[in-house]
Amino acid sequence: MGNVDPALGFLNKARNIAELRSPARDDGTIARILWKIAMVLKNQPGGTSLAEANEANQLLTRAYNARSALTASGEGGEGELYELERRDAMTEMEKEEESFDLLVPGYFR
Repeated sequence: MGNVDPALGFLNKARNIAELRSPARDDGTIARILWKIAMVLKNQPGGTSLAEANEANQLLTRAYNARSALTASGEGGEGELYELERRDAMTEMEKEEESFDLLVPGYFR
């Protein structure tokens, strides 16, 4: 896995802390971390094993469900990080990442 191991280690530590801080539900911080872990698993340089692909899909489902619940309740996704011209030039992946970034206060990004 190479450089992926340290990234997953740091993200899993952040996930553990976030889940301790919000044990009853997935808040914006947890959703963002889950999404980032899934992206690391899906985009490994050497490819993804079946187990890692399944884990990534489960994490993405959980992250998307949390994002939907949070934005429906008005807890996240209210603003835009970039001006309209910048957003129009963004790839779909960048827009998706921005949608998860908006779930977390700016000082935690």
